[in-house]
Amino acid sequence: MNSLGALVQQLELYAKEELDLQTSTLAALREQERALFHGDLAAMRANVERVDAQLSGCGSRAARRQELLRRFGRHYGVEPSTLTLTSICTRLGGEGDDLSRIAASLREATLAVARATRRLGALARMHARLNDAILEEVLTSQGVDREDLQGCGALLDARV
Repeated sequence: MNSLGALVQQLELYAKEELDLQTSTLAALREQERALFHGDLAAMRANVERVDAQLSGCGSRAARRQELLRRFGRHYGVEPSTLTLTSICTRLGGEGDDLSRIAASLREATLAVARATRRLGALARMHARLNDAILEEVLTSQGVDREDLQGCGALLDARV
């Protein structure tokens, strides 16, 4: 196998690992969404820890990606910062068909993670507003003036 073929194999392996990570992250986010919806604090904590563990390797994965892009850039005589997975697949032509399929799946998974993250954020904000409204109603029913609540801060569980 030539050096380009070996480099393509390394990039395919990297892309598959990223796809697995995105798929796992998406599953954790969906579980987190269900846990938040049902108020399951234990599941929320477990999912936060699971996602944190997955994110802990970001630095080493980024370094690996940068090294692969550097090597492809050197091979093609371009700046690594100009390369994307799609542009590498295009440059590879038929040799990049497997990588193109992986890249398409990775793109879909990454978009799904982004959508799930936005949805989870919106759900968390809705819960926070609901908690604030309930707290406000409880306190005002106890005689606290609504005006005095404006500077009180927010109720949150810092352990989650």
